[in-house]
This record gives sequence, C-alpha cells and structure tokens, in this order.
Amino acid sequence: EVDSIQNALGLINQLKPRSFYFDTANVYGMNFNTQKQYGLIAQDVEQVLPELVSSASKAATYDTAGTVLTQAVTYKNLNYMAFTAILVKGMQEQQHTIDSLRNTTLQQDFINASLLTAKQQQDSINTALQNQLNQLLSIITDCCNAGENRSMNVSPSNGNESQTLTKQMEVQLSNKNIVVLNQNVPNPFAEQTTITYYLPETVNRAQIVFFDQSGKLIKTVELREKGKGQLNVFANDLTNGIYTYSLIVDGQTVETKKMVKQ
Repeated sequence: EVDSIQNALGLINQLKPRSFYFDTANVYGMNFNTQKQYGLIAQDVEQVLPELVSSASKAATYDTAGTVLTQAVTYKNLNYMAFTAILVKGMQEQQHTIDSLRNTTLQQDFINASLLTAKQQQDSINTALQNQLNQLLSIITDCCNAGENRSMNVSPSNGNESQTLTKQMEVQLSNKNIVVLNQNVPNPFAEQTTITYYLPETVNRAQIVFFDQSGKLIKTVELREKGKGQLNVFANDLTNGIYTYSLIVDGQTVETKKMVKQ
C-alpha cells in the first residue's frame, strides 16, 4: 500500500542529529572508524520512527582451540535511505509555507495600497468640503457686511418712526454624496454580525468583498440598493481568525475594515 508522508517537518523536528566516536576498543570485533562521526542514534530514532530501526546480530568467533576471540553481540541498524524521502517531503512542506506567506504578503500589500487610495480619496473629499465651507463662510461674511452697509432708515410721512431693511441669504449643507462603510457590530463575533453602509445615488456599482486571514477572496456581495443599507453576515461555518472586508465603488476600493471571528 502506497501512502503520502504526513507532517514530515514535525518528524524532522523530533530527530536529534548528533556527533560521536565509535568504541574502537570493543570486544565484539567491530572494525569501527576512529574518526568523528555525524548521524542519528538508533535508540533516539526508535522513539519517533520505530519502523526505521531493526536489530542485527554478530556471532562470536573462536580460534581452533575453541577459545572465544570476539563475543557475540546484538545491535540496532538504521534505515538511513528512508530519511531521504522524509527530508524531501519536509522541504516541500517548508516551501508551501513560504509560498503561503508570500501570497499573504502580496495580499496585504494590495490591501495597504487600497487603503492608501481610499485615504487619498477621503482626503480629497475632505479638502473639497473644507473649501466649500470656507467659500460659504466667505459668502456669509460678505453678505452680512454688505447688509450692514446697506441698512438704511426709511422715514415715514409723519417723521416720528424709522424702519431698518436687511438683506438675508439662506445656505443648505448636505453629505448625501459621501460613501460610508461602518465597522461590523458586534466585533469580535461568534455566529452573526451586521455591517451597515451608505451609497449615494451617484454610485453605479458597489460591492463588499471578504478576504480570509491568508488573503484569499472568500465572498463577493453585490450592493444593488442605494441609500442606507445593512448586510447581515452569518459565519457558523467560518473558522476563528481575523478577516477583512472592503467596499468597492465603481472599481475603486473606498475603505477596508477588519472583523474578528471567535
């Protein structure tokens, strides 16, 4: 039966590579190398991968008179060839982790760029609104000053009463053309949370997109109604973690927020 190797990195992390010298003065007639060795101890490997450890025996040797020259011994062997497959699988798992981290970094860079664009757009809107307010204040001030200068006394025919005429101006402010994405409530949440938003009539197309904690797109919701809206999010089958959702209006990311499932 052929099967894949599972959790190779976990197995590798449990192994204990060592340096050692063989006992060259043994009584078993083992012709060990006298140089420093690097490898694994069979008794250590047996705790992690017992199937790679086997037992072997060396019989005693005698001279012609029957005297024991070297004693019999039973020792453990390691299947070093099997470690090649484990190391290959471990490298593949490590590369998969590296690729996942790289994808997460790229996705975060995309989100950061979107947030920067949204901030620049909001700054532009704020600047435009401030300029409009400054212009309105200037108009109101000029109007008031002009009204004071143009106030005049009108004497009726009897000459005993006076009447003051003042010019007036009305100003109406509105934020109905501003796009709004609110933080989900509650946050953190267990099974259900709510996201509210506002879309002005000038919007052609709007979407809310959801990303998981690795940066993968998990859901896109089309927002077809203008004005105030509410999105009820159910996450019974969602694993715990940090997720993001972004409001995209006419192809531009307006704002991104984080939500926590626990």
